[in-house]
Amino acid sequence: MHTLAHLKATLIAARINHELSVDAWEQRVATVETYLLLHQDIFRNDPELDEVLKELNRVRCSPWHLQKKTEQLHAEIWALRGELRRLRTVRRSCVHIRSVLESWDDLSRSRQAISIANGGGDSENSGDAPQTVTALRDGTRLPRPEEWYEKVRLKTERELKRIRRVLDKQRSLV
Repeated sequence: MHTLAHLKATLIAARINHELSVDAWEQRVATVETYLLLHQDIFRNDPELDEVLKELNRVRCSPWHLQKKTEQLHAEIWALRGELRRLRTVRRSCVHIRSVLESWDDLSRSRQAISIANGGGDSENSGDAPQTVTALRDGTRLPRPEEWYEKVRLKTERELKRIRRVLDKQRSLV
């Protein structure tokens, strides 16, 4: 069984050891806190308990470790900003695809109107897009936009789910 002096020494070592990673530092502090909670009946009347609790508070507020934790959180924030930037790019792509599909619909309606005006009924040019490629007003040629749109939509949904998982993980850490 650990004595309070041993716990205090562990905390002092955690406070002054600047080679510890933030995770290792937090693990040591959590271990001491857990040990104190589990054995609080034993240590309740021990005069060294106040010293250990003061040292625990010093460790939690150690400027070096707080700076390292801040740097770690900043790195995670920058990573999330990168994810957000990528998501915005995907969203812009979806907006572009939507405008292309609307242009496709406009072209289809124009073809149908021309076909009806020329006296044609349901001919092969009645507004149905060809199965392979078609030309839009601006000369862009696209393969089957419905499949393309669906593919991008699914990719966007996967990205959103992944980013939500990352954000949920970050919220749980704070």
